[in-house]
Amino acid sequence: MINYIAKYFISFLIVCIISILSIDFIILPSITKKKNEVFLPDVRLSDIEEAKEILKDFNLSIFYVDNNKNYKEGHVIETSPRSFSKVKKGRDVKIIVSAAKEDFIMGDYIDKSYRTVKLQFDRNNIIIDTTIYEYNESIKKDNIVFHYPKKGKKITEETKLTLIVSSGKPPDYYIVPSLINLSYNSAIKKINESGLILGTTQYKTVDTLLNNTVIYQDQPAYKKLSMPIEINLTISKDE
Repeated sequence: MINYIAKYFISFLIVCIISILSIDFIILPSITKKKNEVFLPDVRLSDIEEAKEILKDFNLSIFYVDNNKNYKEGHVIETSPRSFSKVKKGRDVKIIVSAAKEDFIMGDYIDKSYRTVKLQFDRNNIIIDTTIYEYNESIKKDNIVFHYPKKGKKITEETKLTLIVSSGKPPDYYIVPSLINLSYNSAIKKINESGLILGTTQYKTVDTLLNNTVIYQDQPAYKKLSMPIEINLTISKDE
């Protein structure tokens, strides 16, 4: 009789443990997941500011397309995921907005000629903040490898536009450029063009030179290197 009760108690205990585990790992997560899922509101044709407020529970990425006569300027054309899709709160949502006629929207300039793209920017009074050159196996020399902002982003006066331009296929060896007496910015440009890497920069007070002039490079000029390495510089400064 005692053995029977013990077996019954053990069986009951096992059932209870399984039930508790099922609640913790299956039922409760399922309920929580359903609570976090909502139908994405339809913000098409809404003003972008209104749409941002409606979708404030999501991580928004806003992209623009050239002005479309079927949509008002600054109004939402589409979202991804689509409206009424079942989604979790906090997920990424892409919003496509109709730009104003005077807005400049970044296109896809990957593998396009740097010269052609720069002319387009110049015609629209867009200033390139940073241009970086790097060797690339697949992108033709002087074509764009990458740009930031990416396609679909609106350019404003505050935008820092960066272009990475291909220097062609990497060479069999790298030659250290002569940097002494160059300005710091000119030295950085030469280092990038040579395929080498800017290392640490130290400053030293020198009264006889202009501020930000290179006075020392740790790798001698015209040295041949089998691989790209860092070039460390010492730059003049005022007291």
